[in-house]
Amino acid sequence: FTANAPDAIVYPTSSRRPEFINAPPDVPGGGAASGSNLANLSGFPDLIVRPATEADVVIAMRHARDHGMRVGVRSGGHSWDASFLRDGGMLIDLSRLTKVGLDVDSGIAFVEPAAHGGDLNAMLGAHRRMFPVGHCPSLGIGGFLLHGGLGWNSRAGGVGAQSVLAIDVVTADGELVHADRVHHAELYWAARGAGPGFFGVVTRFHLATHPLPRAMMT
Repeated sequence: FTANAPDAIVYPTSSRRPEFINAPPDVPGGGAASGSNLANLSGFPDLIVRPATEADVVIAMRHARDHGMRVGVRSGGHSWDASFLRDGGMLIDLSRLTKVGLDVDSGIAFVEPAAHGGDLNAMLGAHRRMFPVGHCPSLGIGGFLLHGGLGWNSRAGGVGAQSVLAIDVVTADGELVHADRVHHAELYWAARGAGPGFFGVVTRFHLATHPLPRAMMT
């Protein structure tokens, strides 16, 4: 597996509870004290993969497919009930996929799933744009949008899912596809509110942004 995805970090877990969920101890800010509501952790994945690239996600999903592994997906790790955890199988930890960007002419932003809402709006603010992100700056975009995207600024910009124009997603078969209203529309519509039950791994969101208001909550 690691030979095919040399940039990925792979952690085989033992029979005991993994000591990290939000980030491994060797990552700044990681360790047992970080991440989700630790009192509610209950899953024990057999393998934790932290991809560095979209290609790593494809390789991980194909490995899971070929070995009959169930897959859980973690973006920012903000889930109070740690819904990304499964007993056995593979946990794909997307915490290294944090890039954000903006096409200034169209106002369309691209965002990787572990990017924080605060970082997205910091980038957009320089161009007098905004996106209705979650209720705190450290909330990851991936889980927030897959759950519908209700935040403090939804009255001004709508729920986040309404501004999702397209997604790049790795399917359960390990294929990377671009989904929008026309292409792979079933994946596009399912992603707008499917939550942790979404049947794929979103590696990039394409978002319509909004003019920066005079005031907004962060």
